[in-house]
Amino acid sequence: MQGDGYVDLRAGIYELSETGELLQESFEQLHEIAAGAIENRSFVRWLPAELDSLPLEAFENSELIHNTPDQPHNVLNAFVSGAGIDLEAFRGMGAIRSPALDQAYRPVVKHTPSVTVVFTDEVLFQFHNDHQFVDYAAQVDFSAYLEDGFIRQDARLLFVPGPIPLHLAIYDDSRVIMAPAPSTGVTEAESTALESSDSCIVEWALDLFNEHLEDARPPIRVFQEHAATVIREKHGHERQLQFSRPQQRAR
Repeated sequence: MQGDGYVDLRAGIYELSETGELLQESFEQLHEIAAGAIENRSFVRWLPAELDSLPLEAFENSELIHNTPDQPHNVLNAFVSGAGIDLEAFRGMGAIRSPALDQAYRPVVKHTPSVTVVFTDEVLFQFHNDHQFVDYAAQVDFSAYLEDGFIRQDARLLFVPGPIPLHLAIYDDSRVIMAPAPSTGVTEAESTALESSDSCIVEWALDLFNEHLEDARPPIRVFQEHAATVIREKHGHERQLQFSRPQQRAR
């Protein structure tokens, strides 16, 4: 180590050089990150590779909420309880529809000055199979909801076609609750939520939300795209049947 410049010999005593001190600092930082990853593996293990930018070092100021055999709804309850606070702004992403979440977040959608939620297309079709939701959406301006996603002024529901990696709730851009979505392969029994007010994690969550927001569409666009897909598949099936029928030989 002395030969590589990490240690100096001074008055018969081996001491770290400036380079050695930098190495020690880097090692300690790496050790902290690795220890945090091990401690928080119940959450981290479900994250897809594209989310490797999550600042693990900020987990120290965060809380993990685990589902257990005795308490299988701890994660759901964390999202429900988060809605019980006075908010100025709410941002969210979700891939499931839950009656408990519907009931908890209805006041948020109704009263919070700024609301934007991104769901998967599958959730949209679930919404529109529920007459209560359709009636609720029609209370203000159903055309504004269909064409632009506004369930009311400054409260917008938008939808993305592909799977999303996290259920995400961002409160006043200062507090986050997030949990792996079903697309990661997590089971309900193993689900773990992360709750944090750390500015690094909040900023990371906002960036992730904005990335998906760029691909989000209002309901009418989703229905139009779905209809076009159904028509293409129908025509393709009809052509396949036509080609599969034996042709009569001309006489």
